[in-house]
Amino acid sequence: MTVKEFKFQYALGTLSVRDLIDIAKKATSRDILTTLSNDIDWRVRLFVGGNKNTSKKVLTKLSKDKNWNVRTNVAKNKNTPVSLLIKLSKDIDWPVRTGVAGNKNTPVYILIKLSRDEHWDIRKRIIKNTNTPKEVLTKLYEDKDWHVKKYIAKNKNIPISLLIKLSNDKDWQVRTGAAKNPNTPNILLTKLSKDKKVDVRINVAKHPNTPKEVLTKLSKDKSYYVRENVIKNSNTPKKILTDLSEDKDWYIRCWVADNPNTPIRILTKLSTDKDRNVRSYVAGNPNTPIEVLTKLSKDKEFEVRYWVAENLKRNNK
Repeated sequence: MTVKEFKFQYALGTLSVRDLIDIAKKATSRDILTTLSNDIDWRVRLFVGGNKNTSKKVLTKLSKDKNWNVRTNVAKNKNTPVSLLIKLSKDIDWPVRTGVAGNKNTPVYILIKLSRDEHWDIRKRIIKNTNTPKEVLTKLYEDKDWHVKKYIAKNKNIPISLLIKLSNDKDWQVRTGAAKNPNTPNILLTKLSKDKKVDVRINVAKHPNTPKEVLTKLSKDKSYYVRENVIKNSNTPKKILTDLSEDKDWYIRCWVADNPNTPIRILTKLSTDKDRNVRSYVAGNPNTPIEVLTKLSKDKEFEVRYWVAENLKRNNK
């Protein structure tokens, strides 16, 4: 749609709010964005405020919009001038300050100031901002809100000494954050694998650095969610996949059947599983041999036969 066509339809009122929102999201014309910045519907102005092509003049105007949603999108916009970000950092509505806290162009001194904000979501955004100084992250370790401490624990820039402390936190959500941290050392992953909270153990099972002996123990965990994530871990040895192929839970056997690292002989065995879901996953595995697929193509269940056909088509077997 050209600018001329837009202005004609806009003047006639033939464009719905949904149309206007879609245009505000995708428009590259500053002329169109300027027009939409005056729209009566705040949802339209919201997307103008978030559009990377919106001019600084329009962003300045929208930074004073009566609707906090609009101001929040201006605060998030990577093209918003620093002078506006500084003003918006003092906004009365906390979601607006959250937008400033997450903006990569926000000056460090403003990030430091916002790290003391009363609302936990703003402090969380400060942690996620890659420009936040390490000393601020260390200071936020003392935060009383578990939401904030969880994000500190997940942050790859915190020192190991702090990570060790957070792995012992009384709140399981914080310990889950430590289990997600890409820099968590093996010794901490081993300790967290014994945590009483299943969410913590799930994230240890997912972690790329979890030692194989820990994955072996977790493969016997009472929670099938933990066992599922052991299977999904790319470092899980084939011996564990073999053992879990005999799991009493069909759901677990499905994940083994779906895994590209599962040995051929195990896929062959699972192709005769009593559960149709397991056989369907075998039928869809790209590594399933053609002779096994041929047998499954005659399966009594349509779902199994369907996945055989999809596998053959997808992999040109």
